[in-house]
Amino acid sequence: MTRNSEYLMRGDVCVGVRDRRSGTWSIDHEAVTQVVATMVHRQGERVRMHSFTPRVGSALYFARGPVLTSSVRAVRRPDRATYDDWRRAIDSLPVAAE
Repeated sequence: MTRNSEYLMRGDVCVGVRDRRSGTWSIDHEAVTQVVATMVHRQGERVRMHSFTPRVGSALYFARGPVLTSSVRAVRRPDRATYDDWRRAIDSLPVAAE
């Protein structure tokens, strides 16, 4: 969870991004379907990169895009209500014609 968004991850892949103010899932967010390339931690003018181990104070960096989030404020396992809400958002998408 960052200042503005909540990132739903399956392993190191982002499967959903929710706006923290509105609670709306952004299925077309640039981070969705991307793998976290690295974590970025800033200390003053120093920047340190580390492997994907979610840590408060570090930012997620998705290379394809590229997308760099603001600092992670909290890391938690989503509860059932969050998962169900995300699932409803996914299920409401139109199915592409073949």
